[in-house]
Amino acid sequence: MRELKIKHYSLFAASFLVLWFTDIPGGSILLLLLWQQMALYLWQTEFSKKSQINCLAHSLTLLPMFFFLGAVSSFTHIYLKELNWTLLLFAGLVSFIMSYLVLVFGISFFLDYRKDVDLMSVYVENIQQIKNRKFYFLKLAVFFLLTTLALQLFSIDYAIVAAYVLCHITGKKYQTKLGYVENQSSQAK
Repeated sequence: MRELKIKHYSLFAASFLVLWFTDIPGGSILLLLLWQQMALYLWQTEFSKKSQINCLAHSLTLLPMFFFLGAVSSFTHIYLKELNWTLLLFAGLVSFIMSYLVLVFGISFFLDYRKDVDLMSVYVENIQQIKNRKFYFLKLAVFFLLTTLALQLFSIDYAIVAAYVLCHITGKKYQTKLGYVENQSSQAK
């Protein structure tokens, strides 16, 4: 299984580079859809036909948020060049909020997905757990924005994809800590 994961991650990295260099329209969207499938491996979710279909449906529901995040992030570069601080601050705030929402719904899906559940029950679980995970996602959203800013060598849509992938990897690293916090908060009730 480990060799299979390494092979898939290598193919994803190669796909990322090919799509970035060729600048194919919609390449970043393809990468997002591909990464969501790869995240099933990362989060060690059961890899079945049903989980892949649910993951694809979930990915399609996330696309409008990614489009909006990309549009707002593009405006931040324009406002920075024009030195319009008020609009830059507003666009930065909206980018942060959208980043937070993308991460909450993008990563919570993998935290709450269980075998043989329907997609709506996963979304209900996501919303119920937001209160317990708010600081976890706050840290990831700050990491997401800083990573997006650091990856200015990519166009904004590829920088968002790269930051999203890195947030998944970082989020997985802190999953055990999150589990500990959720267990403590449920015991406190």
